[in-house]
Amino acid sequence: MQIAIKNFEKNIKKARHLADIYRGLKANTTAAIDLSDILRMELVLAVSALDHYIHEIIRLGILEAYRGRRRRTKSFLKFSVSLETLINSDRDLTTLDWLEAEIRLQFGHKSFQRAEKIAEAIRFISEVNLWNKLATQLGSTPENIKLRLNSIVERRNKIVHEADTSFIHEEWVEEAVNFIILIANKIHEIVTTNY
Repeated sequence: MQIAIKNFEKNIKKARHLADIYRGLKANTTAAIDLSDILRMELVLAVSALDHYIHEIIRLGILEAYRGRRRRTKSFLKFSVSLETLINSDRDLTTLDWLEAEIRLQFGHKSFQRAEKIAEAIRFISEVNLWNKLATQLGSTPENIKLRLNSIVERRNKIVHEADTSFIHEEWVEEAVNFIILIANKIHEIVTTNY
């Protein structure tokens, strides 16, 4: 599971680098130059880093559960594998490449950005009530945490899918990225200690 959080940190560093570029350009150009697209890209990359992280911990967690190194959840037990995958799996029983390929196939097109989708994904590897646990750790309510995350994701979706160019504030993006980092780190802590 450590590789998943390391990759998240690497990906979030790329997003943070855009903030550095933004600040550097802002300090050395006039206000006539619109630099807000750099902030938009920072937000997009940060949400993508979270999405990729969730995909990775689910993949790794399912493989661990299959090997018996993690508790098998109800969602894990309902994970279905195609007959084609099963037929191909008996060709090489020394690896779990077949299962990893099936996980990637089934989850590859899914987005794990919104709070409810993240919780749904986590149930494959942990029975913990994710948002209640996070709320307790952060001294907030599950509703507030989910609302904040979903509002960040909504803005990201407007940028990506609707070419949203409405005003975006540097401090808001900074707070959003910090929140994403906090959420990813807390999720990692939860899924690596509650299994």
